[in-house]
Parts: sequence; C-alpha cells; structure tokens
Amino acid sequence: MAKKVLYMGIISPAESGVGVSSKIYKQMECFQKGGCQVKHFLYQMDKTGLKKISFHFYGSNRTQNLALIQACQDADLLYIRYFFSDPNLIHLLKNLKHRYPHLKIFVEIPTYPYDGEYSKYSYSLWIDKHSRKKLHLYVDRIVTYSEDSQIYQIPTIPISNAVDVSSIRQRNVHGSADSGIHIIMVAQMAFWHGYDRVLEGLKQYYAEQGTENIQLHVVGDGDPAVLNEYQALANTDLLKGHVSFYGRKSGEALDAIYDKCSLAMDSMGRHRTSVYYNSTLKGKEYLAKGLPIISGVKTELDNMDFQYYLRVPADDSPVDFEQIVQFYHNIYNKKDEAEIANKIRSFCSTHFEFSQTFQPVLNEIKSKEALDRIL
Repeated sequence: MAKKVLYMGIISPAESGVGVSSKIYKQMECFQKGGCQVKHFLYQMDKTGLKKISFHFYGSNRTQNLALIQACQDADLLYIRYFFSDPNLIHLLKNLKHRYPHLKIFVEIPTYPYDGEYSKYSYSLWIDKHSRKKLHLYVDRIVTYSEDSQIYQIPTIPISNAVDVSSIRQRNVHGSADSGIHIIMVAQMAFWHGYDRVLEGLKQYYAEQGTENIQLHVVGDGDPAVLNEYQALANTDLLKGHVSFYGRKSGEALDAIYDKCSLAMDSMGRHRTSVYYNSTLKGKEYLAKGLPIISGVKTELDNMDFQYYLRVPADDSPVDFEQIVQFYHNIYNKKDEAEIANKIRSFCSTHFEFSQTFQPVLNEIKSKEALDRIL
C-alpha cells in the first residue's frame, strides 16, 4: 500500500517557480514518483512579517490547526519544512502524536546550525531555543543538508540540495576569455555570503600589480547594509570598472549575465554563522549553468572527484586572486569552454537532480525495517 504523505511548508506566491518554493513542489513530486500519495498544507508568505514570526506560521490560528490535524488523520508521514520552533508547534506535534500514534514526523532543517543568522536579541530565536529542546519527543527524523548524524537528539537523514537541471538554461559561451575573467555572485545578500572577502581580495590583487582583467558581477538584493558595504568597497580607485551591481534579476535578464561569466562564487562567509559544511541550492544552480565553483565553505564537492571546484579558507582573509587566476587558466587554457560547460552540467545532472538527492528520504519511509526502528 502506498504511503500517504502530508507536506507542510511555506511558499511565496510571487516566487512559485523559483528558489525555495520551486524546491518544495519538486520534493512533493519526488514523493509522488516514489509511490507515495501526497497532500500539502502550504502557508503562503505575505507582507505581514510571516517569515520572521514563527508562531504566525505554526498555527496560532485555531482553524488552521484543526485543519492540519484533520488532514493528518489518514497520513503515514507528516513532512515539515522547518522554520522555527515555538510552543504552538510543540503543542501541535504532541497533539498529533497523541491522536495518531502511527504517524511519523520528519522535519527538514534547510540550514544547520542557523542561530548565527539571527541577532542574539531575536525574540523568535529565543523562543526557538527553548522550544526545540522538546522536538525529540515527537519528531522521528531530521532531514538535514549538514553532516550531522543527530540534531536536537533526533537521528538525521543527510541529503544534498538539488535542482531540476532541465528547467535551468545552460549558459551560452561567448568567449569570455577574450575580455577577461568574469565571475558571477548571485544571492539574497547577507553578511554570511562574505563577498566583502572577494572585493577585498580583488583590491589586494590590483594593489600588488595584478594584470588580469577581472570582472565581478554581483546579482541580488537583500540586506541594505551589506549591499552598501559592497558598493563602498567597489567604489575605491583600484576596483572602479571591475565590479557591476545588477540588483535582483530573473529569467532572461539573469541568463544574459550568466552568459558573460566563466566562474561562479558560492558562499564565502558561512563560518560567520558557525556553518562549516553547506550544501547550497545556489551552488547546484551554478553547476546546472555549466560554471566552475569557488567556495569558502566545505561542500559535497570536497569529497568528489571534480576538477572544476576550488575551495578557499573558511575565514575572513581576503580571497587570493592569484589562486583564482591560476584556477581559471588551468580550466580554460587551450580548451573548449562550451565543452567544459557541458561536462559540468552533465555532472550536475548525474549527482544533484532531485531524483538522486531525495532518495534517502524515500528509502527511510518505504523501508519496513526502517519504520520498525522508529516505532
């Protein structure tokens, strides 16, 4: 008999086809293709601060709570894409376990640890720290993108982030080697992306008489303070003409920027939030585009035989652009750039499609032996 899964998460109607919202729909599709019957209970992001106040998500609304409890009546698994814990969530999980002892509850934590992403004075984080201590009483598995075997005393299912490669257009190669080294950085800017390290490193490169024409393409909005810092650094004499800021872009406009670039920067400052291993969604999108990756944090690629990857130290030192220039030339000198893009995209399709990365979750819920272990 097919397992019945109820998926609970937050979506943004404005971004239903991209990013996190797209990932949620792809995960539900994976459950379906894995032989499960799937229903969803999706809260919609709005302009009221829903993302910042967790108890607005987890059911301070009694009608929503009752609807979720009723929806779980015939479910085998409740899959929750986690935001924060709070007393409402703990009460809800306790209620569900009491009513439906057979129900398994998996919680996916997108980033762990996540405390460093928030102010130590954050009210929501304070509530979370106190409430999450009880998660182990009701949650059977944590789905994580970290290397942890246990989180909050709960066994984990480690997986990698994934992309639907077919939905991402491979970059068109325009012979960027003729006009310099073009590097793209795409993010919802926050201090943990660490692109100040990149700008400081490029400034140092030119201060030491570096001769390559290096062009940085910074795409995305986010924290105004972070963007202001980046723009101030880029406005120094040594970097003028070497850094372009585009703001938030999508679709053909974003594709056109990707087409200019032959390297991509992943997160450079995750150590600032005490994250030392990170499976990023953006990194997988870079691979699907056909771009070599430079990362400032350990990723899956550290443990794979993949020549189009460079990891720099996980600290606040300026990025060494002599190393990056050497990395670039080792990849592209006297080689077909389009062929390299094809190889990288093929690698992504082989290793980071949803059908591969989500399989450990499906294995866990489909295996009678695995379910017996958590009864």
